[in-house]
Amino acid sequence: MKRNGNNDPLRNPDTAFGKLDEDKYRAERDLVDRYQAFVAELLRLSLLGIAVFGFLYKITLEAGATIGVAKVPAALGILAFGISALAALVFRFFAIESLDLYIQALRFEEFTHPKTEDAEKSLKRRHGRNVICTTSKAIAAGTLALGGLLEAVAVILFIFELGRQTGA
Repeated sequence: MKRNGNNDPLRNPDTAFGKLDEDKYRAERDLVDRYQAFVAELLRLSLLGIAVFGFLYKITLEAGATIGVAKVPAALGILAFGISALAALVFRFFAIESLDLYIQALRFEEFTHPKTEDAEKSLKRRHGRNVICTTSKAIAAGTLALGGLLEAVAVILFIFELGRQTGA
């Protein structure tokens, strides 16, 4: 069946603005909210890692010291933090898309007569978004941990280099 203004619940004002039973999507919405909060923390920590190392690097240059061998893990750490931030943003976008497709499928189920395959298509598209969400969340967490580890190594190497330069 081809969708048009008469049978598409999202294009028909009578059904697009129809009341959905909130109990049918509340658990899904709450889960998305919790994941969004978790990934928002990953994003904040990634950006903080970039900012903190930038601040330390600035202080080092102002003191006239060189960063020496700590450059490589520092640069890789900043790259890892950047990837983490990007993956967190990807998650946030696709999580909202996934919830939107879930609600769209509910509208198709409740308001179309006869029942169409559109609800199944929405849920299939939603599954694709969920795969992206799961992958991007794992990448954000993993690269945040990697960035933290690399930055810790860079700071340790920097301390040794600073001690060598000052004779301490």
